[in-house]
Amino acid sequence: MKGIQHQLDLAFGENAVTVSRKAIDAGEQNLVLTANTRGAALKVFDGGATETGASKLFGGNLTASVSASVSNTSKAGTDAIHNTLDTNTKLTDLTDVDGNKLGLTAGNVINISGTQNGNAFSASITVKDNSSVSDIMNAMRNLDAFKGATVALDASNGKFVVKGANGQDKDISNLNFNAQKSSTDTTAVASFNKMFGGFTETQKAQDASSDNSLSMQIGANQGQTLAVDINDMGTKALRIQDVDVSTAKGAQSAISVINNAIESVSAERSKLGAYQNRLEHTINNLGTSSENLTASESRIRDVDMAKEMMEFQKNNILSQAAQAMLAQANQQPQGVLQLLR
Repeated sequence: MKGIQHQLDLAFGENAVTVSRKAIDAGEQNLVLTANTRGAALKVFDGGATETGASKLFGGNLTASVSASVSNTSKAGTDAIHNTLDTNTKLTDLTDVDGNKLGLTAGNVINISGTQNGNAFSASITVKDNSSVSDIMNAMRNLDAFKGATVALDASNGKFVVKGANGQDKDISNLNFNAQKSSTDTTAVASFNKMFGGFTETQKAQDASSDNSLSMQIGANQGQTLAVDINDMGTKALRIQDVDVSTAKGAQSAISVINNAIESVSAERSKLGAYQNRLEHTINNLGTSSENLTASESRIRDVDMAKEMMEFQKNNILSQAAQAMLAQANQQPQGVLQLLR
């Protein structure tokens, strides 16, 4: 009990969720988790019960996971794919986190669609008995929209990862997966589409980034970039959306939650301040470089002007010499005419 309470305090803040025992029959007990300030973030319940909790598309990073020493085990989310997914997992064996199959069978057709730079693209694969997750990935790789991009699967959390190729101008949006019974039967495979149908991916036209940050070019040379990322500072991300200070107990329990939120915001502000300092320093450097470039251009123009003046003087001298020689040549016929007179 103390160990479970300690883990709950670490995950949700001190006394935000409390654990207790409740006798139901002789020799049997249930563990009861009570959410004091933040709503029912998780529950421990009988193995046959179902509970919808916080989840992600492929089942990674669920809100919480606690195992009790009795028969009850906590679960979070029936709308998530099992997080042991890997590239060799057969499509017909795909299950959610509760072990329920997604309903794919041989003969089903999975359609992949989306847009790239405003142009629609699509592909489809027919599910076979030995089809695996890698077949979906290969179908994506064969699309022109993903040429040069990285399509991979993070086995640690069962997520597809799509990263654009460096320097390629490709804006991919509305990436969508949809399964139907067969090539002629458009009846939806409901369980699969429930997991995959809402999955969308947008790849902006910029170089790939390992941490999903914005990459900014801050120098003249290759590799002189600055990665900028801003974490979600909303009430849900800070876990303060359900804080209740209407009672003394609730206010006391909310102190640690609010304190953690303040620390998170302060850390994010410090990070943004560092970005600002770096960008201001870059702006100053660029200003100096611009002045130096202007001065260099002025010197070049001065040199060009001197060269043109020399060329002008040369042409002027040649012109005057030509005129003098022409005048001298004209004087000879005049001398002959004078003799004839």
